[in-house]
Amino acid sequence: MKLGENFTFGVLSEGESEVVGTYLNLYSGRTREEYIFELRKFFRFIGHSGSVVRLIDITYDQISFYIFKYLDLRSRSAQKRSRSVLKSFFSFLEKIQYLAKNPTEFLSPIESDPKLVERILLREEVFKMIELEKDRRNHLILKMLYVSAMRVSELCSLKWENLIWIEANIPMIQVSFIGKGKKERGLTLEGSIVSQLDEWKDQNQNLSSFVFFSREEDRSKLHPTRIRKIVTQAALRAGITKKVSPHWFRHSHASHALDQGAPLHLVRDTLGHASIQTTGEYLHARPDDSSSLYLHI
Repeated sequence: MKLGENFTFGVLSEGESEVVGTYLNLYSGRTREEYIFELRKFFRFIGHSGSVVRLIDITYDQISFYIFKYLDLRSRSAQKRSRSVLKSFFSFLEKIQYLAKNPTEFLSPIESDPKLVERILLREEVFKMIELEKDRRNHLILKMLYVSAMRVSELCSLKWENLIWIEANIPMIQVSFIGKGKKERGLTLEGSIVSQLDEWKDQNQNLSSFVFFSREEDRSKLHPTRIRKIVTQAALRAGITKKVSPHWFRHSHASHALDQGAPLHLVRDTLGHASIQTTGEYLHARPDDSSSLYLHI
């Protein structure tokens, strides 16, 4: 069965359904399911009169009306999802020269949640918070929050058994753990954090199974409130007046990695987002105008 045949709906020809199928075969799993859903919804809207739709005849005005007027009655997230998928799809058609011009080329961006913008630190602010933290454990905690984009609960539960050292031309560490929704996540670390974790492991791996542990006698895992306090104090030390929380490092990781050219799907996988549209929020949510490897810290 040709995958594209799922898209006939009485509005696309068999040949053009195959073109859609070729595009969808670039993806798999949840991503493809999302793209199928979004394209099906769009084609139904375009072909509401029952006439056959030709991809070459779809215009910027039709797409713009669909996203900014029709979907505006639903939600901004629906607009963002469809805009992302349609831009990707029509860019593909232009790339394979099926279309001479991409009708989504000048499609306006959709503004992100202003609250998200406020929670993204500048790279200089992140670096200053880390640099001014002289306590070795706390310094490494701040660096890990940023480089790994782990949630505070994930970092608290991180054990040495979750880290695998890779001996290659460039020393790396593979980190695997169970994240939100009991989903297994993995990421790769390189750079200075590898040597810092090396030293930390040599001195502390026999004290506790947790990478970061309490300084109490039982050496138990840290409580999230303790990490929040470490972050709050680091922000004050760096002269940041905003109420910074550990989750801000996660927001900052996503935005900075995209700024540095990390692919959207890679940032999604590193952060453990269920939908690529959630990650897409960071494309336009920037304070001024594995993804861990793009941060260069």
